[in-house]
Amino acid sequence: MLRIPDGKSVFLSSGSEAVDLSISISKHITGRNRICIIDGSYLSAYGHGKDSLKDKTANKIPAENFEKLSSLNFEKIAAFVFEPGTAWRLIQFSSAGFVSAIVKKAKSAGSLIIVDEVTTGMCRTGKWFGFEHYSMNPDIVVCGKGLGNGYPVSSVSLSKKITKAFEEMPFRYAQSHQNDPFACAVALQVIKEMDRKGLVTKTEEKGILFKSLLKETARKHNSIKEIRGRGLMIAIEFHEKDLAEKVHEYLFQHRMIAGLKSNVVRLMPPLIINDSLIHQVVDAVDNSLVSLNPL
Repeated sequence: MLRIPDGKSVFLSSGSEAVDLSISISKHITGRNRICIIDGSYLSAYGHGKDSLKDKTANKIPAENFEKLSSLNFEKIAAFVFEPGTAWRLIQFSSAGFVSAIVKKAKSAGSLIIVDEVTTGMCRTGKWFGFEHYSMNPDIVVCGKGLGNGYPVSSVSLSKKITKAFEEMPFRYAQSHQNDPFACAVALQVIKEMDRKGLVTKTEEKGILFKSLLKETARKHNSIKEIRGRGLMIAIEFHEKDLAEKVHEYLFQHRMIAGLKSNVVRLMPPLIINDSLIHQVVDAVDNSLVSLNPL
C-alpha cells in the first residue's frame, strides 16, 4: 500500500505524536536540525511539528514559488515534510511539478522525504494515500485519523533503507500505548473493511459528483470564487470571508457540519456518504446563498 516494501512500522495513538516521532527520526539519522515544508502545511499540535509552524526549525517554501525553492539550501535540512493537501487551512494541493522539484532537490542533498497522511490518507483523496497523486517514493509515511475510523491509533512507517539506518543508530522511544495490540487489530480491520467496500474508487466517484454539483451552483452565484478538491476533501472558496461564515452557519443550523477557515468552507464528509446526502448538502449551499443574496 505504501510503496515501501520490506519497511517497518510503529503504532502510536495520535497523528501529532506520529508526525513528531517521524521528524525526530529524520533529525537523528541525518544529524541535521531543520525541516522544510510548503507554507500552509499543518504538522502537529506539539513538539517538532508545532515548533516548525513558528519558524523556529523549519524553512517554509511559498506554494508554487520555484524561485524561492531554487535559493533554498537543503544541506542543513533533515527532511521535506509533505502534506498532500492542506486540510488545516484552505484545502490546497500543490502541483506535481512543484512537489517533484522539491523532492529532487531534497534527495540530492541527502534530506529525507516524510509524507504526512494523517488527513489525506485512508482513501480521503480518492486514493489510498494522498502522495499517490504525485511521482514520489517517500522514506517515511505517517498515518492517523482514518486509520482507526474514530479509534485513537496512528502509525509511522519507515522504508527499508531508513529502517536499516535507524537500527544501526537507534534511540529509545516509549509511549504507554505504543504498538498496542488492540489498536493494531482495529487498524487492520479498518483497512480490510475499506478494501471490501471499495472505498478508494467510491470516494473518487463521490468526489467527482460532489464537485460537479458544486460547480453548477457556483455558476449561479458569482459570490463563489472557486470549487476545488480531491476525492472527498473539498473546498468552497468565497470572495468574501463574511459570506463564508454565514454559509457555514447556515449549514450548521441545518444539521450539516463543515469546516471553516478564512473565506473557505471545507467539506470532508464520511467516506460512506451517499448520493442523496451529497445532493442535500449542495442544495443547502445553494439555498443559503439565495437567502443571503436574494436575486
